[in-house]
Amino acid sequence: MHNLFLGLIKEHFSGILGITPAPYRENAVISLTLGFLPPDLSENDVKGVEKLKRWLKAPSALTFSPDRVKAVEKLKGVNLRSLDFVCKQIQCSLNYTKTDLAIALLDWVGLWVFISH
Repeated sequence: MHNLFLGLIKEHFSGILGITPAPYRENAVISLTLGFLPPDLSENDVKGVEKLKRWLKAPSALTFSPDRVKAVEKLKGVNLRSLDFVCKQIQCSLNYTKTDLAIALLDWVGLWVFISH
């Protein structure tokens, strides 16, 4: 009975009155400024850089899985040129495999999380 009442209240406020709470948005945790993008980057490379920048600035607990393998796989979903550019900009690694670059980025985020606490 209680759940039915709560459902009716929710439906009335959101469906009928159109009142919904504003979504909660976390502020950036890490200040990340990258240099100028090389002119030879493709449109997909630029999108990859922006995606990485968004992920790295966000709270890592919300962005990455606590399982390190899954977190590395997520970062490896971005193309190699984007990973390489971001890693060189933040000076976290000069390795050239996707796995090495993804691990270096994840370590860099972990370092900032450790320092900020």
